[in-house]
Amino acid sequence: MAEASHEKKKPECLQLARLLKNNTPILQALGDETRQHIMVQMILSTSEHGQRVSEIAEIASLSRAAASRHVQILKNAGLWTFRKKEPEPITGFRKTPKHLKN
Repeated sequence: MAEASHEKKKPECLQLARLLKNNTPILQALGDETRQHIMVQMILSTSEHGQRVSEIAEIASLSRAAASRHVQILKNAGLWTFRKKEPEPITGFRKTPKHLKN
């Protein structure tokens, strides 16, 4: 009886299991307290145009390299998008989380 049949599970449990499985990259990215802090600060930010990595580094008390690494992980998880600011080729990020997959 160690192996439970999926047919006996409630539909809500199966839906939750699919949601967790489909969003593993998001959960892994947010498993780090620093990235959680960065996300919360960016969500609460009043900026409509995003933040530069140097601004994120300052907010999170990180080096620019460390901030860049954390932002890249959040980007790879689909939580942020990347754009170059004009006229200067400055790396910038803005909060545009994708909708969770069902």
